[in-house]
Amino acid sequence: MSHSRAFLKSFVFAYFGILQVLATQRNMVVHCVIAIPTLLATQLLGFNIIENVVVLFCVALVLACELINTSIENLGDLLSPEYHPAIRRSKDAAAGMVLVSAIASAAIGVILFTTQGRLERL
Repeated sequence: MSHSRAFLKSFVFAYFGILQVLATQRNMVVHCVIAIPTLLATQLLGFNIIENVVVLFCVALVLACELINTSIENLGDLLSPEYHPAIRRSKDAAAGMVLVSAIASAAIGVILFTTQGRLERL
């Protein structure tokens, strides 16, 4: 298999991985439902390029953390279907990663969306 074909296949696998998480993880859907209007609002409110990049990075960070969290949960379930304290701690830490990224992103969003009277323009 050529390198370009293998490279293309890696994108296909990644795409299907994202679809699988969307199909099975309610929180990923919630993050996407929040992300889409947030990204649209940045355009309606005239965010500058830096502000748009910050919001896009925050959205990507939360989604990436959710993908990693799901991967850790799935691997933990595969390794030990029964309860194991080490796997529980790993899953909890991964969930904490998502929570930290979501809270930080929400705080950044509040700062960006409430400056310069932007919310009043919606």
